Amino acid sequence: MTGVEAVSNGVPAFQPPESSNAAATMLMMAVLSITMFVGITLLAHAYHVVPSDQETVVSQLARGVFGDRGVPYYARPGGDDADPGAGGQHRLRRLPAAGVDPRARPATCRGSS
Repeated sequence: MTGVEAVSNGVPAFQPPESSNAAATMLMMAVLSITMFVGITLLAHAYHVVPSDQETVVSQLARGVFGDRGVPYYARPGGDDADPGAGGQHRLRRLPAAGVDPRARPATCRGSS
């Protein structure tokens, strides 16, 4: 989970009391993750979604929720791609890790020539 590392590495960036605010953030992330997991599980059960070779589970859920391949069904992947939080692009990613000097130059890799 990318957000967990962002919070744990970015504790100094929280307002005082830093550790309490970071813990509250982690708790909220856990509650949201559990809620989404339970919701998706209930939807999958309600729509009788099973893994198949013809259609992904996510596609089956979207078809059940949005109808048989209308505009919302095809807009869903675009919403996934538009999420700036996906792929580690969270706003805390530029914070230095604890104990790391942000002014230090990163080591360079030198390949064999």
